[in-house]
Amino acid sequence: MILPTMNVSGGIENLFLNYLRHIDRDRYAFDFVVHEMNDISVGKMAEGLGAKVFLMPHFSLKTAGTIKEKYKRILSFGNYDIVHSSMANASFLYLSEAKKAGILVRIQHSHQDHAADNTLHAIRNIPLLKMGNSYATVNAACSENAGRFLFREKPFFVINNAIDYKKFSFDEEKRSEFRKRYSIGNEFVVGTAGRLCTQKNQAHLIRDFAELKGLMPNALLLIAGEGEKKDFLQLLSAELSVSNSVIFLGPVKDMPSFLSALDCFVFTSLYEGLPVSGVEAQANGLPCVFSDSITREADISGSVDFVSLEKPHSFWAKVIAEEKRYEKPPVLSDRFDIKVQAERLMDFYDQQFSLQTSI
Repeated sequence: MILPTMNVSGGIENLFLNYLRHIDRDRYAFDFVVHEMNDISVGKMAEGLGAKVFLMPHFSLKTAGTIKEKYKRILSFGNYDIVHSSMANASFLYLSEAKKAGILVRIQHSHQDHAADNTLHAIRNIPLLKMGNSYATVNAACSENAGRFLFREKPFFVINNAIDYKKFSFDEEKRSEFRKRYSIGNEFVVGTAGRLCTQKNQAHLIRDFAELKGLMPNALLLIAGEGEKKDFLQLLSAELSVSNSVIFLGPVKDMPSFLSALDCFVFTSLYEGLPVSGVEAQANGLPCVFSDSITREADISGSVDFVSLEKPHSFWAKVIAEEKRYEKPPVLSDRFDIKVQAERLMDFYDQQFSLQTSI
């Protein structure tokens, strides 16, 4: 497994850790190559599930040579049948070296429906994405949109961003404990989770929240995650005079408790493949408001409100203010049930290995 990071709140790594917990480890073992690990406990968690974790330098053209040599040593001793890359812009290195090493199944996995946050990065990434695709034996994606973005008309297999529904179900005791920790009483609590970066667009949510305060003076906003936009977002909260009602939690290890503490979950991303945290929020029974740039496949409860980012912040505030927790848990599609999808993933690996060995 080739991953960009292995951190507490990272969506891709948590996705594959979920799969690792639920696969038959007599059939498949996962090892991870990662480029960032801010919290060693996540790596320890993976190792506790039988995985090896190899930490590489930050990926860039300057470090590519060092990464390549270390990776070649990993492949030579690992006896791997499959390399599964979730770093599409680095697959030109990882999948090409896997091919040279004689690894038959090489998977290019698309997790986004855009090349990058900005034009400069997109110009850099697009040629690299095409090179990576050329070394893959099979294509995979987290959603139809993400697959069509990277592979166009070529076929791809959708690997759903599956979770353990039971683990994320609403818990009144967890709600009470989490709220008590942050001195929260009966306030209406809005929350979001994700890296604090341009893509996740938390600045939009803070502006929405400033309008919401006019409708619901007791509202609070909890933001889970870390990232390069943190200082900017804190300054924006102060400029909009809502800093006393916005809590930056940093990375949150206990997502079920965080979600249980909320009254509404909001995702204002500019683009997404398919957000795992949005699936987790619905499993918790939270009403959700997503930007309409997020694929409708993310609606597993049939009750997500999709709102255009072109709508005024006052409109977003009114939609959020009308949300209420479900009285009964929603009926969720098994497309994101990890117990069902782990078996499906292993069958996919089996089929690809059988196909390549028969050629």
